[in-house]
Amino acid sequence: MSADTPGAVVVGGHVNGLTVARALAQAGISVAVVRTRAYDIAHASRSVALSIRLEEFPGRSESLLELLEARRNAWRNWTVYPTDDLALSQLLAHRETLERWGYRVIAPPEDAARTLLEKDRTLALARKLGVDTPTDFGEAQSLIEPQPLNWPVLLKPDESHRFREAFPGKKALLAHDAKEFAEHRRSLAKVDIRASVLDFIPGPDSDFFNYSVYRTTDGEFLGGFPMRKLRKTPPFFGVCRVAHTDVCSELVQAMRESVEAMLAAIDYRGMANAEFKLDQRDGRLRLMEINARPFLMQGLPLRAGIAYARMAWQDVAMSERPAVRDNGWRGAWIHLHADIGNALAYRRQEALPLAEYLRPYRMPHTWAVWSARDPKPFILQWSRTAFLRPFSS
Repeated sequence: MSADTPGAVVVGGHVNGLTVARALAQAGISVAVVRTRAYDIAHASRSVALSIRLEEFPGRSESLLELLEARRNAWRNWTVYPTDDLALSQLLAHRETLERWGYRVIAPPEDAARTLLEKDRTLALARKLGVDTPTDFGEAQSLIEPQPLNWPVLLKPDESHRFREAFPGKKALLAHDAKEFAEHRRSLAKVDIRASVLDFIPGPDSDFFNYSVYRTTDGEFLGGFPMRKLRKTPPFFGVCRVAHTDVCSELVQAMRESVEAMLAAIDYRGMANAEFKLDQRDGRLRLMEINARPFLMQGLPLRAGIAYARMAWQDVAMSERPAVRDNGWRGAWIHLHADIGNALAYRRQEALPLAEYLRPYRMPHTWAVWSARDPKPFILQWSRTAFLRPFSS
């Protein structure tokens, strides 16, 4: 590409930010990474031309806007990719200003994005359209205890990005009885976070399925890709650490129909990744959430030729129809650092046989971080562990 080709700013340098940077750099797009977390690794990549550490983020979230204002001349016409919900929320709040400065924000229309950021609104939309969800007992602070008494219950935050700042390493809270439920209610009240009380769907991590897709600015669905999670960090309530592409056609069809119906209903544009859990009690998929930004395991469809980050750049920055080149590859995606660390830490809780741990390593697979052509992010990630820092999520 020419020197005049607009570049991209990736906000966040964890695994999903690294994957975005690599996908864009492979297409000749200049990439700058804004580092927002102590465990970021993308800045070590050869795919990154410039990295800036935003020391005050996320504690002072407006610092992101200040940085983009300071760099607006150097980054004019560049696209901006948020890689977590807090960055997405900030970019949405200031989108008009950012576009006036010349940026092109990789994010859905604001109301559509807010519908997915606020998980209670997501599930309400799903129920309105006939998409199965966990049973909703109501808002946590308005309940003395869930009725009917169907322990355990899940307290799922309505704004996941605020919850993760207050409860690091967690996506939800599980209450096994009335006493634990009351404790969780008090914890949430202290940080002013609302949560819905949902039926807990039993079953292992391998009962989670995902469907990702890109919807263009003119409303076309492209690059639909199903995935099955095998293991999470931490188990049961964390983010994916191992996934593969083996999903039966009936589940694929059900996910596709549900996701496309929901995204069309809110006039969504951009990349999306929906998570479902298979309820073994009745054999039905239940929607858990939909993410409206680059997701952690996007390296799996990328290995198959479906590059959502590049599709967004073509669509938004170049006003071109995104290219989808599915090469037919199918296999597993493995975040090695998280998988080994969590297999050791949670081996009793997961209770998986050794053969099950090894199975994804024996099939065709792609790595979340390791690359022989670009080894420094992997080295940085593991060197931190050597100095007694925790395994990453």
